[in-house]
Amino acid sequence: SDDATVSLKENTNPLLAYVPTDTPYVFADLEPIPVEITDVYIERFQPVLDVMSEHVEKFKTGYQAGEFQDNQIAQLGMAVLDELGGDLSTENLENFGLSLQAHHAVYGTGIFPVVRLGLMDEQKLRDAIARIEIKMGAELPVKTFNGTSYWRMSDDQAPVAVYIAILEEQLALSVFPVNSEDSLLAAFLGQQMPAESMASGNTLGIMNHEKGYTGYGSGFMDIQKMADEIINPNSETRGLMSPEMIAQLDSLDAVCVAEIESMISKTPRMTAGTTSLTANEVSVRYDLEVENSLASGLAALVSNIPTASDGNFLLSASLAIKIGKLRSFVLEKATAIFENPYQCANLQKLNEQAGLLVTQLNT
Repeated sequence: SDDATVSLKENTNPLLAYVPTDTPYVFADLEPIPVEITDVYIERFQPVLDVMSEHVEKFKTGYQAGEFQDNQIAQLGMAVLDELGGDLSTENLENFGLSLQAHHAVYGTGIFPVVRLGLMDEQKLRDAIARIEIKMGAELPVKTFNGTSYWRMSDDQAPVAVYIAILEEQLALSVFPVNSEDSLLAAFLGQQMPAESMASGNTLGIMNHEKGYTGYGSGFMDIQKMADEIINPNSETRGLMSPEMIAQLDSLDAVCVAEIESMISKTPRMTAGTTSLTANEVSVRYDLEVENSLASGLAALVSNIPTASDGNFLLSASLAIKIGKLRSFVLEKATAIFENPYQCANLQKLNEQAGLLVTQLNT
């Protein structure tokens, strides 16, 4: 109803203000998970933490014996473990300024990922990093862009780098090409906000209402847009790639691009969301949105599955398949490819498989 839609207009996750509406993918929460639920799962996760602790102790023993001498990653790992006190408890996470109740958002600038995590106390994280640097005996080189500091971690030979920044009440991480810093750093550091964001239109709130997702975590992947960002030579992503990266994609000619895009258009988007989160249950549903005629054909294959037997079983399952209709459906699709084969050289294997299927299904 209109009233229900109006009630969703107020967004509760401030990090979504950084996410442009045209992002090809996003996953974020609209409300934090209650502490009484996270406490239960941390307690249940303890056996896994105990096993991890055994591996950590082996690593520490090897480190102290000199097995990882001059290994900077090992030095960093040892310093972080020491700072955590060997335990991923709520208290130790809070010493880093982190909280399991903080908001989060993962999204794409083009195809390049950006992760934003809300911080309980940004100064605590800065202090923890300073202590880690002292334990490592080395400082992480700090860079600045228009007065905002950040870290860039990269190999001299790698065309991409990892970017980390502690901003106001958030930790931001991203991976993108080094040669695109002038285009992406301002947005990554929050100096340049999108004209239209996921917060202003409350896109996730409306989607959650329509799909039946809760506010504890949901999102979507625009598969068609993701593919277009990669294979379309005029896309934003291609404009940010280095010449070496572009060279690997230029083997696709216009015919291949058109045929690949026609295939992807059959399933253009996938959404996902938490449908239930209690102390005893976690339910997540994934919805693949399918082109109408294909969806109708798939819906006709749905069987009435008999109820699984009730009783004192560890697992009880049942299965039903419409063999005849399934054969007809696959034969129809394989015949369509066989009679009108793909022209793209990269898709010739599909033509061969379609022909083989036609022969086998007619036997």
